[in-house]
Amino acid sequence: MGTLLKRGLDDKLQQLQHRTAARLAKTTSDSERKQIQAAADAEKKQDLSQFQNSYNWDATWHPFDTYNSSIGQGDNKYTILQLANYVATIANGGRHMKPFLVDQVVDTTSGKVVLQNKPTELNQVSISPQNLDAIKQAMRAVVTDGTAAGIFSDIPQFSGGAKTGTAQQGSKGTALANAYNGTFVAFAPYDNPQIAFAGVIENGQSGGGSAGLVAKAAFLQYFKNQGWTSTSH
Repeated sequence: MGTLLKRGLDDKLQQLQHRTAARLAKTTSDSERKQIQAAADAEKKQDLSQFQNSYNWDATWHPFDTYNSSIGQGDNKYTILQLANYVATIANGGRHMKPFLVDQVVDTTSGKVVLQNKPTELNQVSISPQNLDAIKQAMRAVVTDGTAAGIFSDIPQFSGGAKTGTAQQGSKGTALANAYNGTFVAFAPYDNPQIAFAGVIENGQSGGGSAGLVAKAAFLQYFKNQGWTSTSH
């Protein structure tokens, strides 16, 4: 958040500099130039003050942020890769692995492998095995009796865990207060996880009704060689 705020401040100050330079170029009067510069200095001071106030509030963790986060509320900015790696860490027993997008790079002329990524553990998450197991069991319950039960009910081979999400885009009273992104994270199989999934469908409303269906299709494709099929097809 602090980086975004700083970037916004830099853009404002750059635009102010361009506007001031353009106004100064249109006059040769010393008194007018002083007025223009004084106005620019005042605006810059105001922008810096607003930035500091926003930074102190938006980029600082407050006690209510802890309460909001504990019940699944509050602002967050996670990438899809971060969400997928989060679920993979749970499935891996707390082992936080370094993600990569490319398995290997091969020189098409020589056929030589010039880059080969290998699994790399970044750290072990500080969480007790009991708490981690409780999280996995809760995610398992989501697909057996919870909000994602209907998604995988026609796949007899399915075992795994998931969490549906309905992410509100705006705060109460704003234009986006009733707009929701459908969010879904999952892993499978339960006892020997091989794949983690994360998906967000913009304006998808519920996770189970949007991103969850994408997860289902992804799992069926990934495990098709292991005999996973849908009885509804």
